[in-house]
Amino acid sequence: MFCLSSFSTKKLLLLTLSITSFIFGSSILALRKKIFNNILNSQLVIEEGTAAYNAWVETPIPVYTKFYFFDMIDPSDLFHSHEKPILEERGRTPSGRLRRKSNLTWHDNGTISYRRVNVLVF
Repeated sequence: MFCLSSFSTKKLLLLTLSITSFIFGSSILALRKKIFNNILNSQLVIEEGTAAYNAWVETPIPVYTKFYFFDMIDPSDLFHSHEKPILEERGRTPSGRLRRKSNLTWHDNGTISYRRVNVLVF
């Protein structure tokens, strides 16, 4: 059996949901630039206490470098007869670099001056 009152309630609910979705979507579409700029300014401004500030002052990702040292076994062959050099590895030194900013000075025009400190760890 077909219930007419239930069908009307479903239609009314669907109509209300459609109108609400249309109004919400239209307002988001109309305000998209303002919403985008607010989110961008809240996440990327460098002020003390924000995540962007902490990541800017000290890089959270360490930089690792490997240095390889070689010794040329017979350098006279290389320079006199242009032979392929024979190299012997003397050692390898892994190192890390910590980058920090110190002596932060905030200026009235919205800029910051600082000194970069590079610490090499062997």
